[in-house]
Amino acid sequence: MTRKINQDLSATEFGKLPPQSRELEEAVLGATMMEEMAIHHIIGFLKPEDFYVEAHRMIFAAITALYAAQAPIDMLTVREQLMKDGTLEQVGGAYYVAQLSNKIGTAGNIEYHARIILQKSMARRVITTGTEYTRLAYEQSTDVIEMIEDFQRAAMDITPSGGREAQRIGTIMVPELHQIATAPKIEIIGLPTPFTEMNETLLGWEPGMLYILAARPGMGKTAWMLKAAEKVALLQKPIAIFSMEMPSIQLIQRLISMSSGVPHEKIRKRDLSNVERLKIATATAELRDSRIYIDDTPALTIFEMMSKLRKMKQRFGIEMVIIDYLQLMKGGSELKSNANREQEISAISGALKACAKELSLPVIALAQLNRDLEKRPNKRPVLSDLRDGGSIEQDADAVIFLYRPEYYELTVNAQGQSTKGLCENIIAKNRHGKIKTINSLFKEQTMDFSDWI
Repeated sequence: MTRKINQDLSATEFGKLPPQSRELEEAVLGATMMEEMAIHHIIGFLKPEDFYVEAHRMIFAAITALYAAQAPIDMLTVREQLMKDGTLEQVGGAYYVAQLSNKIGTAGNIEYHARIILQKSMARRVITTGTEYTRLAYEQSTDVIEMIEDFQRAAMDITPSGGREAQRIGTIMVPELHQIATAPKIEIIGLPTPFTEMNETLLGWEPGMLYILAARPGMGKTAWMLKAAEKVALLQKPIAIFSMEMPSIQLIQRLISMSSGVPHEKIRKRDLSNVERLKIATATAELRDSRIYIDDTPALTIFEMMSKLRKMKQRFGIEMVIIDYLQLMKGGSELKSNANREQEISAISGALKACAKELSLPVIALAQLNRDLEKRPNKRPVLSDLRDGGSIEQDADAVIFLYRPEYYELTVNAQGQSTKGLCENIIAKNRHGKIKTINSLFKEQTMDFSDWI
């Protein structure tokens, strides 16, 4: 249960004024009315409620309304908008609006000033939230575990990436229309997937999206996941991997095999020739310096993972998250004690989707399939094979199944062609594009994937 934080705590908590800067607020408002393009630098992250002075909140709300309506922003139009809103006299009249333009000589530093205002706004919310939870901590009747999870959610809402307010459509549409009119053709929107044809279909791993990679044991889910990680990591993009099934050292051994081409079994046994040792040292030099961060804590709860990820995002700038695998996660104490596993998985998949949106990251979660699939003559997975209910399918933006005919001793396809090394990447759901099957090559000795030749 999420508690509602009392936002009306004393303005002079601890005998001090809360963090604020009237001068910077005046400077930012003045700059937006002086220079036509100034608003574009701050509209994406600064909101009226971030201003400490109530009059400044009203003025910036008027500026935001003008921006959404694609109207010019200057002293006269802001004054007219305030009159329309019925707040002109409350802010100090036309004179106060006009004199704001004298508070700054140039609009060049507006983004820097606006971010300081945002930081002070966040600091005020930290004070309010911290004070409220300090009070709750003293109450003997409070469930501590529930309170900590509640506090984590409240803390996440303070940051700019979480707890967004609804925006008028024009505010969102204006920059998108500008991009449509001026930007060149986009080959890939997000980070690259492991395969060329998959990039063309999914347009890459997009921020804010939840991707499910599902298969029966033995299909190569973890190897596929590591290939996806390697592809992005070699671009020096920071990635978080939460591995609840396999220890980090085993993941490292697989990555080494994949990068060097030295069989995985030989690496495990340390049965290596000097040539193979040299190949490993050469092939892994770039990967060794990559920014992959692995957390192999078993049986994480969704809120533990989100708390860890929040810190990693702030500390390392994480741009993609991989979870191996979804059904090994726990729901946390907010679920009722009588909740069944399907309800728990539903809560986890919903939280993962929310996490992707709040942190603006692609989240790739591995998942298991039902055993019933093995009873069918045709063992290609379908959406109903997802284990523990349909909530995973519902929350996912895309669902990819892995199927290797060779695993089931099917050595040729219907056309009589060899299936040796074939892995079918079945895109069974794609919220923003085509449903299709993409072939890839699986090299079992090194547990590596590549484009199908």
